[in-house]
Amino acid sequence: MICAIHAPLCCSVANMVVGEVLGETATLLTVADLRRYNKEILDPNMVEEGVIPGMIRTHEVGVGRYSGAPAQDCEYLLLRMCKWLSTPRARRNGEGPDHVLTSFHKRERRAA
Repeated sequence: MICAIHAPLCCSVANMVVGEVLGETATLLTVADLRRYNKEILDPNMVEEGVIPGMIRTHEVGVGRYSGAPAQDCEYLLLRMCKWLSTPRARRNGEGPDHVLTSFHKRERRAA
């Protein structure tokens, strides 16, 4: 539901992300970038208690019997993901940030 409510904002941020990652002055995706995008998309009044837009969680989460990654590992895992998305292998296999972001952007535009 949040995506449907925030679709225009998500598309705006997605456009910005695609421009930054694919533009003429393209840069590598960083954890700081992800935190900034998260802060721009999430409305602080519409998130669960304990969620701070733009911040990496410091508490444990789960769905049903499944636990999320330990909170202390989240920043490291995001760093690893950013590095992996920037590898030639990820880009060659259509898994680089350009593919991921344009796919997300297309999906969000259809939802809007």
